Amino acid sequence: MHVFWSKGFNDTSYTDLEHATGLRRQSLIYAFGDKQSMFEKVVAHYVSQRVSHIIGLLESADSPMAGIRSVFAAWSEDAAHPTGRGCLLVNAAAEIGAKDPAIAVAVRAATHNLTAAFEKAFKRAQEAGEIGAQWKAGDLARLAVAAGDGALLHARVNDSAKDTARAYRAFVALLT
Repeated sequence: MHVFWSKGFNDTSYTDLEHATGLRRQSLIYAFGDKQSMFEKVVAHYVSQRVSHIIGLLESADSPMAGIRSVFAAWSEDAAHPTGRGCLLVNAAAEIGAKDPAIAVAVRAATHNLTAAFEKAFKRAQEAGEIGAQWKAGDLARLAVAAGDGALLHARVNDSAKDTARAYRAFVALLT
């Protein structure tokens, strides 16, 4: 997963995968299928682990805004990672987009789940008086996910993790 996450699908070779796993190409293919199948499995694993973790941050925080801040902090850490890896789903969407239906479905489903979790968090934040109710929680959720995706992609392309953290702080400041 980390090889694809750092290098992307196109720039990851079987040699890279052999070094990362300690397995030979034939063993990798036997166990996981071709490179495309491996990448699809990696994306599925990433969604089950990382996206679930992010949703957990939103759901388990002491307050809704604390959860939202913790998600942006986690995304800032991804942007600042030494490999510049950003977010595997954002990277896959930018690199592959709709060219691979399986990846496109996985990205859409993960985005839907993240947006739904953010919407719940924003509704709770409004009910708790942490943010105003002038905006629909669903609209704020879509904006939060779009801001997250955009800032992570921007950080990967421009090597500007500090800008990512600033953008997230500005977003939260505008809400509160």
